Amino acid sequence: MYNSDKKLREKRIKVTPQRAAILEVLNNTKEHPGVEEIYKRVKKQFPSISLATVYKTVELFVRSNLIQELCLTGDVSRYDANIEPHPHVTCMKCGRVDDIYGLSLECLIEPAEKATGYKLLKEETMYFGFCLTCKKQVCQGDGSSDIHSQGDVSSDKY
Repeated sequence: MYNSDKKLREKRIKVTPQRAAILEVLNNTKEHPGVEEIYKRVKKQFPSISLATVYKTVELFVRSNLIQELCLTGDVSRYDANIEPHPHVTCMKCGRVDDIYGLSLECLIEPAEKATGYKLLKEETMYFGFCLTCKKQVCQGDGSSDIHSQGDVSSDKY
C-alpha cells in the first residue's frame, strides 16, 4: 500500500493533509490529470483548498521528483506519479493520456549524447494519435485518417 506521508517525509517535504491528499489523487489514478482535475478531486475532501495551493504543491512535487510533469502541446501539463522512465501516448481528439509499458528508448541515450555533446538527464517520449474510441470517429473506411477535417486537433483538451 502506498503511504503518502512516508513519501513526503522521505523527500523532506512538510506533511500536511492537503499535500497527502494531492499525492494520493495522483497515485490512485492512471489518467494523468492536470492541475484543475487534481483540484476538483481534492476539493471534495478539503472544500477550502485553493487552486493556487494545488498548483504550488504540484510544482513542489515535480521539483522533488515525487511526480513527473508531462508537457503536452499548447502549454498544457499533465502529471504522473510513476516517475520511472516510460513513454506515453496522447489522443489528439479527447486528450486521453496513457502509459506505454514494455517499450524503452533508454538505449538511445548514449548515442544521443555522443551525437549532440549533451549530458542527458531525462527521457520523455510522447506519441500522438487517436485512442480506440476517437479512432472510430476520425478514421475513414480504408484505415487512413483525415485529421485536417476534424478541426483543431491541437485543442486545449490535452
